[in-house]
Amino acid sequence: MLSPLQQDALREFMNVTIGQAGSVLSEMVSQKVHLEVPEVYLLQNLQETEVGKGLSGYLSGHVVSSVLRFEIGCNGVARLVFPRDKGKLLVNLLLGEELLFNGEGGDNSFSETDTDAMKEIGNVLLNVIVGSLGNLLETRIEYSLPEVEFLYLKDGEQRPALCGGYYTLVIRNTFVVGDTRIEGAIFVMLCLDSATQLLGKIDELLVELYG
Repeated sequence: MLSPLQQDALREFMNVTIGQAGSVLSEMVSQKVHLEVPEVYLLQNLQETEVGKGLSGYLSGHVVSSVLRFEIGCNGVARLVFPRDKGKLLVNLLLGEELLFNGEGGDNSFSETDTDAMKEIGNVLLNVIVGSLGNLLETRIEYSLPEVEFLYLKDGEQRPALCGGYYTLVIRNTFVVGDTRIEGAIFVMLCLDSATQLLGKIDELLVELYG
């Protein structure tokens, strides 16, 4: 859906946005949390694309998802999704408990404290992303309180990040804490009007960059 230039502009915009979220998380946990944004896409039919197929590891089996519902001209949903074991590892690293779980088997159950931590991670990251989109689109956004969902998704089952009639902004991100890298994915569902406005703003960014 995006041209190469549009994709580059959106990636650069999200790199700056994600960097802001990383700074907030670093202050919260008193250690350096670096967030990378290697890939950004805006897709209409996620299930029918190679990108969607490549994200199957995030959307099958046991997953943990921090969910933020919002209104940006229409109702939307933003999700931060990890395979459950990777989500547990990230929480342990941020809580200073990395020795309790190495990401290779073991106990990946979430305590109440773990769930609250995942909720706060999603709250920071998703609020920054959705807020930046609202600023870019010059519109006010209404937020819900964040939630955490634990799901088991079978192959071929309807994915929570895929909603009929919505466009999906896909951000494949990597959390870097110390020497550990944990890959996750962010999905922001936008209605047609919001997606169209976003494309228009991306084109404006390109004009500013290249004239």
